[in-house]
Amino acid sequence: WPKHWLTIPSFLLATVVLGGIILWAAVYAAAKRFGEDRRSGAFELLLTTPLSVDQIVKGQHQAIVIQFKPLLEFLLAIMLTFFVMGFCIRSWDWPAAAVYVVTWFTLVLWAKLIFENAVWDAMWISLNSGRPGYAMLKSLAVPPMIIPLFMVSLNLPKVSRLGAITAGFPYGTVVEI
Repeated sequence: WPKHWLTIPSFLLATVVLGGIILWAAVYAAAKRFGEDRRSGAFELLLTTPLSVDQIVKGQHQAIVIQFKPLLEFLLAIMLTFFVMGFCIRSWDWPAAAVYVVTWFTLVLWAKLIFENAVWDAMWISLNSGRPGYAMLKSLAVPPMIIPLFMVSLNLPKVSRLGAITAGFPYGTVVEI
């Protein structure tokens, strides 16, 4: 297994899958909290306080971030470990190394943006609909163009052309740059 698993595409895919699991859990927790508070009437009670709606929503968002902070730190540690391991498993020229660094930077930035936006969206959708599951699915809708990107990052053992193409990623070609 080391020959087939310890590759850069495998590190990227494992990070995306692990990040996706944490994201789904956080988004569902945010949606569930808002959906339950809407059904139970807790929001009506909060609206009688001097807090503004903006403060209530920001407080709920901060609670989700605090609740999932250990998991997010764990994910960041895994990402950093995979990033360093990727540098150690092969030799690099500067274009390939630049593509590699930019790929990881983009993945971290993308994960942060998706986490922030999906949590906000799930809270508002759940507040309006009272349906946490619906809010989670609606806020995490994946555009169809993302699916081929995940497929390319699969590290299939060299039984297919796709596995042979992704095994050496990144090459540092003009297309990748």
